[in-house]
Amino acid sequence: MSSSLYRLGLRMASLRWKIVGAWLALLVIVGALAIGLAGTFSTDIEIPGTEGQEGIDALANRFPEMGGTAGQIVFVTEDGSPVDEHQDEIDALMTEVGEVEHVSVAPSPFDDLSPVPAPRTTAR
Repeated sequence: MSSSLYRLGLRMASLRWKIVGAWLALLVIVGALAIGLAGTFSTDIEIPGTEGQEGIDALANRFPEMGGTAGQIVFVTEDGSPVDEHQDEIDALMTEVGEVEHVSVAPSPFDDLSPVPAPRTTAR
């Protein structure tokens, strides 16, 4: 094996300018292909068939103005009372959240789009 590598090294050394030229030609070809076949950059990611993609699709259908970016606020009552009893506090908080910079929509969990199921101690 070492004798084969030695012979290969001698051969490459004797053809050094041809080797450098071949590498430069390969670099130019790859660069030309990169420029010629260049696409556009995109931040859209889709992985069909996954639970995450189904969630993103459902969110896009339900709140199209959100543009695929979302966060969740979960409200849990500490005393075990139904979350409906705290509707005024939650609505006030969601109004404050909606006024935060870069937040486009912060719907209340009590509106028609996000009805809270009957008596629950958690709402999102």
